[in-house]
Amino acid sequence: MLDAHRRRIAGVMAILTVTVTLAGPVSASTAPAAEAAATQACATPDFTDVPRGANFYDPITWLRCEQISTGYINGSYAPHQRITRGETAQLLYRFSGETHRPGIHLDFTDVPASRSAFTAVSWMQAKGYTAGYANGTFGADRPITRGELAAFLYRMPPQEPGQEVRPGPEPGVLDRLLRRS
Repeated sequence: MLDAHRRRIAGVMAILTVTVTLAGPVSASTAPAAEAAATQACATPDFTDVPRGANFYDPITWLRCEQISTGYINGSYAPHQRITRGETAQLLYRFSGETHRPGIHLDFTDVPASRSAFTAVSWMQAKGYTAGYANGTFGADRPITRGELAAFLYRMPPQEPGQEVRPGPEPGVLDRLLRRS
């Protein structure tokens, strides 16, 4: 069960490492060829700012094809933009594959039902992955810190036996990505 938990966390960390650029752009010379996963063909078009051959094209395309990340309404992905706590909640929720019916109860004052992150943040609160801040907010628009991300992942349970394991990066890729951040 510990191996399943580690694999799940490795997959989530790879998603967030690709999405969260903590050290700025990565040059092509530092992006190992092994980092690129086999790109899946899917019906959605490529993001306008992530052309074939670009750094992180394959992992970003995997996120898009798995519907873990949908990008922005203008068709872009913004691969070097920092990620917010609300966006992180959405990625974790979609990666989990779970469904959640949040109702209309506001868990946090800054995440109304009209926000795109409402269901994901409600799911995180219902599961006990977050309690938000003492002032009653989640901080949906705040950039997520490495410590906050670690806390979210630490609180997520290991994957259940028999549950499908989502494909993640090949062994060693996560380590190489994290060394750069």
